[in-house]
Amino acid sequence: KYEMPKEEEIINAERTRSSCLKIGTYAAINHLFKTTGIDKILAELFPNDYGLIQDLIAYSIIEESNVAQHYPAYAFNHPLFTAGMKIVSDSTISRLFRGITRDQIICFQDRWNEQQDKNERIYISYDSTNKNTRARDIEKAEYSKAAKDDENVPIVNYAIAYNTTKRVPLFYENYPGSNPDVGQLQ
Repeated sequence: KYEMPKEEEIINAERTRSSCLKIGTYAAINHLFKTTGIDKILAELFPNDYGLIQDLIAYSIIEESNVAQHYPAYAFNHPLFTAGMKIVSDSTISRLFRGITRDQIICFQDRWNEQQDKNERIYISYDSTNKNTRARDIEKAEYSKAAKDDENVPIVNYAIAYNTTKRVPLFYENYPGSNPDVGQLQ
C-alpha cells in the first residue's frame, strides 16, 4: 500500500509541472521508505527538509546521478515528496547539504541500526575508495599517492560497511585523503 500525492497538491503543482507525471517509481520508493522506516527517521531528524531529502534519494536512485543541477529537470515530470511538490533549485539543494551536520548523519546511522535484528548473525563487508576533487572548500580533500586518477589533485576517501546477508548498509564515512584505507578500517 502506498500514498499518492493529494489531489490539491497535483492541481497546484500543474502550473509549473509536466501534465504527465511518472508515478511508478515514486510508488515503489515511497513503499520502501515506509517499510524500512526511513521516512520516520528523516522526519524526526530533518523536520523542515525531510520531503526534499526523500526527493533527492529518489532522484539519485531513478536517474543514477547526484548532480544537483539536473534535479529540476527530473522534478518537472516526477511526483515529489516535498510539500506542494515544489521544485527547488540546485542552490537550495547545496544549502541543504551544507546545513546537514555530522551529528545528524551519525544519528541517522544510529537510528537505522537500532532497527536491525540484534540477535541475527551477520557477515559484514567493508569497502573503501577515493575520489579526486577540484573543489577548494572541502577540508578532507588532501593529496595522496593512493589517488586512483591523478596524484596532483586532492582526494577524499569514502568507506561503507554493509550486511551482506540482507544487503543493507550499516555504516559509512568519509575521511581525509591522506589516510590510508587499512589504517582507517582499524
